[in-house]
Amino acid sequence: MPIFIPPYAGEEIKSNAEVKIYKVLQDLDLKNAYVLHSLGLPRHNVKIYGEIDFVVVCEYGVACLEIKGGRVECRGGKWIFTNRYGHENESLKVLMLR
Repeated sequence: MPIFIPPYAGEEIKSNAEVKIYKVLQDLDLKNAYVLHSLGLPRHNVKIYGEIDFVVVCEYGVACLEIKGGRVECRGGKWIFTNRYGHENESLKVLMLR
């Protein structure tokens, strides 16, 4: 099991998707691995505060995970992203800019 920093999933996690991924990452069979949760960024081009949801560091490399809740589907050859409020976007770029 990876070592988590911080070592717990705090109650401040409001995203159900992040809670689910936290549990999945706990079950990974990675030795000498670290998972940094909610890592604050020193600066952001647009926002006052930015963060990376999860950073996984292990012998295979480093992965930065930005977790988005909601649904993803393909309709007529276009990818549709629906957030938890039911708002749809046809482009990942549009979703990431919000």
